Amino acid sequence: MHCNIHPKENRMASKKTSLRSQNGFRNKVDEALQLALKFSPSPMWILDRESLAFLEINKAAQTQLGYGAAKLKGMTIVDIFPEDEKMRLFPNPKRVGRIGLFSGKWHILPKNGQFLSVTLTSRPLTYKGGKALLITVSQLTPAEAVSPVEGNHDDEKMRYLAFVMNRISSAVISTDPTLRITQWNKAAESLYGWKEAEVIGQLIDEICQTEFNAEQQTQAHSTLLTERRWHGELKQHHRNGREIWVSASVTLLDDADGRFIGGVTINHDITERKLMEDDLRRTKRDMEEVNLVLQNAFEREQLASRTDALTGVFNRRYFFEFIEYEVALSKRYRNPFSLIMFDVDHLKLVNDTAGHQAGDEVLKQVAHLVHMELRNVDILARYGGDEFVILLPNSSRQDALILAERIREQVVAANLKIEGDIPRVTISIGIADFHAGIENSAELIRHADEALYSAKQSGRNCIAVCPSN
Repeated sequence: MHCNIHPKENRMASKKTSLRSQNGFRNKVDEALQLALKFSPSPMWILDRESLAFLEINKAAQTQLGYGAAKLKGMTIVDIFPEDEKMRLFPNPKRVGRIGLFSGKWHILPKNGQFLSVTLTSRPLTYKGGKALLITVSQLTPAEAVSPVEGNHDDEKMRYLAFVMNRISSAVISTDPTLRITQWNKAAESLYGWKEAEVIGQLIDEICQTEFNAEQQTQAHSTLLTERRWHGELKQHHRNGREIWVSASVTLLDDADGRFIGGVTINHDITERKLMEDDLRRTKRDMEEVNLVLQNAFEREQLASRTDALTGVFNRRYFFEFIEYEVALSKRYRNPFSLIMFDVDHLKLVNDTAGHQAGDEVLKQVAHLVHMELRNVDILARYGGDEFVILLPNSSRQDALILAERIREQVVAANLKIEGDIPRVTISIGIADFHAGIENSAELIRHADEALYSAKQSGRNCIAVCPSN
């Protein structure tokens, strides 16, 4: 027997739920894009596919272009391209936007007017309900960069490349086949404390005082031999002995005949991040040690006091401690949770006809059956007398209803055998869930208790669900 007291959804409600689900999915996609923009170290833009106007620009892109977000949102991508490349890239901006023809090497003009050689990668997507393009910007190395002016002479190209190298924020170091330094940009001077004139002709690892572990050095050599590129994190030192951590990208260079002629190393300072990671690891380790001590102490002190002596499930005291924790968690993070309250039908009759020992045996067997249906995170506690409560973290009312029906059926199907002539054992169940309209644990317990009372008034051996409001 199951009392159908909980509300039913009609078709219109289902349609509204479907629309809310679709809107929720789109919102989650938009939120994921915004998180990617926020945390990506690479410049990223989101453009309107029709007008090519900037919709979103992350911090890395703002730094690269020299404009704030408010200024860029009043501009289009056309505004940051050199005149000679505008005609090649934007003969028909709307068509280009719809197709998304941005992938490739281009030059862009930041606010300072100095060309940047970049690779643009575009991807069409839907953003805030409209058609958009996600553009990822990768700044080219000096070896990969192309001159923005056709027909330059070699010396002009070299001057341009030298200018670009000294504008790059990462340390760029060129070496010959013997790993001796041939170029050392301004960022390298700032990072290591050595002037270019002091390091030319010196071995790069001696100047940078690189500390390899055996496994890392072997792996780097193997990767460079096969792929001609390697990327990793290295511990190095400033001229004054201070430790430096860099994210290093090494590329080996070959001439037209395939002969090794040197390499380019681009090192980005990650010292601050590594120090923070070390602090976090130490803090985590200390916290884990403290938590372990506290946990052991708590378990030793609470093991006896938190369980019910008769049934072996949690007792009323522990239940109240745990429900307060769940209420606080739900209010802070909006985590759903539900409460089931049930009791054994006609237990007084069992006690009167077969004795209290038989009644105790009924309680123990029912508690065991219910416990077998629960997850590890669920809390089953004896609330008092023949009443029990089940706390269900991260569970909706519907989840609780499904579980409650399964428990009710299991108790009936078990056909518990107790010494003495007793009636068939059944249980009545009340359900309530924690939502915005509930202020505290006491109110939630009251709702579950009222639902249990409704189930008993409806004939027992059934379930009642407290209305959500």
